[in-house]
Parts: sequence; C-alpha cells; structure tokens
Amino acid sequence: MAGNIYHIKTLSAGTAISDIDWNAVPAAEVKHYLWFEDYAPAVTARLVFLPDYGFVLHMECAESHPRAIYTAYMDPVYTDSCMEFFADWLSDGRYINFEMNANGALLSCVGADRHTRTPVAEFLA
Repeated sequence: MAGNIYHIKTLSAGTAISDIDWNAVPAAEVKHYLWFEDYAPAVTARLVFLPDYGFVLHMECAESHPRAIYTAYMDPVYTDSCMEFFADWLSDGRYINFEMNANGALLSCVGADRHTRTPVAEFLA
C-alpha cells in the first residue's frame, strides 16, 4: 500500500523477547481488508528488531468470535479467522508470509506467489 511507512524500532542488544514492552512500540493499524466490505475488526501490528536475534512481530486483533479450527504448523489457517504478515526483503521477487489463527497455528512460507511458495521449515532443515 503506497504511502504507508512504518519505522521499525531497534531494541538494545541482549533484550529478551519476554522483556519487550509492546506498549512502548508504535502500532501500525491494519486498515485495508481485501475480502469483506462490512467486517473490519481492529487489528494492530508492532515490529521490532533485536540485534543478534532478528525481527520480532506482535499482532493483536479485537474479534468477538474468531473461527479457529486448526492447531498445527502448516495447517490451512487461511480458512480460519487469521492475521497475515508479509515481508519482502529478499529482493528476488519472493516474499515470506506468516499466517496465524487464534489457536496459535502458523502457516509460513517463502515464494513469489501463493501457488509456488515453500514452507519456511524446509529452509531451516
């Protein structure tokens, strides 16, 4: 979405994830919903960078009755109520996506489009 800029806060080296004060991190509000015109629960995302660790993402959604069927890694959480985070820092046409539901089930892949993505776990093996 052109025009939206979010500045990622860098925390001190050695900061533990459990010690992050998410209230001190600026929130990015999700205001663009592709599939529903009349349904837009309040969603925020906060992203920080921890030196010697990497990026840490915190997302919140105020949804009254989320659909949350799936519970395992790589389950099709996109059919549940889910939040998605896409990042394109590979500079080769691919992006990484993270899709999470209220149960904590995660679908995470890398690829140029939804049909040619590879699970992130395969890069870590």
